[in-house]
Amino acid sequence: MRRGFLLRGLLCRGLVCLGPAIAGTSAAGAVEPPAPVGVAHLEVQAAPGCATRDELAARVAARSQRIRFADDGAAPTGLRAEIAPGPNGTVIGQLGIVDPNGRRSSRRLSAPSCAEAIDALALIIVIALDPTYSPPPGGEPGPGTTSAPEIDRRFGDETATIRQGGPPAGSSAGDRVPSPIGSPPPRPTVRRFGIGAAAQLISGPAPRVLPGVAFRAFAAIDRVSLWSPALRLTAAHAERNGIEETGGIASFALDTLSLDVCLVRLGIEIVNLRGCAAGTAGRLTATGSFTYSPRSQARPFLGVGGSAIVTVALGPHFELSGTFGAADALIRDAFEFSQQVFHRVSAMTLTVDLGLGLRFP
Repeated sequence: MRRGFLLRGLLCRGLVCLGPAIAGTSAAGAVEPPAPVGVAHLEVQAAPGCATRDELAARVAARSQRIRFADDGAAPTGLRAEIAPGPNGTVIGQLGIVDPNGRRSSRRLSAPSCAEAIDALALIIVIALDPTYSPPPGGEPGPGTTSAPEIDRRFGDETATIRQGGPPAGSSAGDRVPSPIGSPPPRPTVRRFGIGAAAQLISGPAPRVLPGVAFRAFAAIDRVSLWSPALRLTAAHAERNGIEETGGIASFALDTLSLDVCLVRLGIEIVNLRGCAAGTAGRLTATGSFTYSPRSQARPFLGVGGSAIVTVALGPHFELSGTFGAADALIRDAFEFSQQVFHRVSAMTLTVDLGLGLRFP
């Protein structure tokens, strides 16, 4: 009997000691959710149908479970994402970051579409808020593709460029993080065609400024580089009546055909500036009335000079354009009443216009 009691006592003691060990082993094997390392307030500004706050938050969560977004605005880190149309059919994404210590920074990128801009912004958020993040081996595959482009991993107020293919010369794998963007970037060379109309003011051929209208067609080859040739052909009509001069009343009309040959282009987001050489040929008609010998006379008009053309994209196909041109008049006729010259064509002809255009693509 005594031996049986001793055996049961030893067994109970063993179970009591083994119980905590088993419990400790079970607790150690349980998978706890990762503790958040970043809590931020997120705002998203984009065109309807392009992006929403929930879409961007979901793409961040797909990469990191350690980032939380607060809705009350009391989070230590502030994030503001803006997505807007860019030049040549691209999409511009910008992310503003306010750190807990008040330091502000921004990231900027260009992508072929809204979905790809959201992916890139999500990746930048993860890189900025989760220092433990590392891409899976082989990179993150883009949707529907077998390889993904890459985005520069750079911090501060810089611009990120989304690109397809391998790393550039002299870079290392630690300098880049693969992005989940699957489509190729915009073509480096885009051929454009378009038409437009403009209101015009011309100074020089007549004693007063001539108001008029212009209709034009253009063709351009837009490249990433400064060298981006373009041609623009403009037909214009301007006139002014009832100009009172000594000896009578004069009226002037100018019909011209102009060609702008543009070789360089400077593009800043949706704004393009072109420098052009310009040539103008046409007919200047002068009519005299309330004089002793009323008559009308047409004379040729020729000018050679240059122009600056500024265009602002209003969407994928519309643009606002403005032109300032200066030309040297090759024919300087004089106009008179009763052998008294009241006007001679100025040596310099200045032209200003503002119009709307439709471009393809």
